[in-house]
Amino acid sequence: MLNVEVSKNQIAINGSSLIRRQTGHAARRMDFS
Repeated sequence: MLNVEVSKNQIAINGSSLIRRQTGHAARRMDFS
């Protein structure tokens, strides 16, 4: 169960880093809201 959560978090981190690379500060703000 914990491993599943870690996997989801890793996917979210990878996805948000791609978004951040494309859109910059706007995406970073959305990540923390």
